[in-house]
Amino acid sequence: MSVNVGSRHRRIGSRGFNLVELALSLGICSFCIIGIMGLLPIGLNTNRDTVAQTEAAGIVRAAVADIQTVGSSGITGRFKLKVTSASSSDAAPQTLYVFPNGSYSTSLTGASGAAQYRLDVAFLKSSAVRILVTWPAPGIKTVDQWPSGQAGSYEVVTVLNP
Repeated sequence: MSVNVGSRHRRIGSRGFNLVELALSLGICSFCIIGIMGLLPIGLNTNRDTVAQTEAAGIVRAAVADIQTVGSSGITGRFKLKVTSASSSDAAPQTLYVFPNGSYSTSLTGASGAAQYRLDVAFLKSSAVRILVTWPAPGIKTVDQWPSGQAGSYEVVTVLNP
């Protein structure tokens, strides 16, 4: 009578994973999760920048619509901008600060806190207008100059209808 000793320890049709396979699969999963977590701050920063640019575009769109309702001279209804026809030279920019709730003021702080955006509007030669929105607004010290070195900006130069 012969006994096959080697077959006694081996199960035919056994299922499952051994410890090495489990360790390798956990290593691969953790590598993928770390990669995804590394991309999360980039996605959040991109989202924040996109929201700021969209809000700035809305401010510019509202300013252009407000200016176009007045014509060649006068005071606009919403932003109270003085529309001038700078036929000989470019006019100095008019500055407004826009707050997170949508209100605006000529000062950097208001009842709703610190301004989020700065809106500069200048009427140029030949019925053109330059509108620049920069953010964040608190970093800008001078009102009589065009701002520079901000985190973001949105600029439009357009010609008004005569």
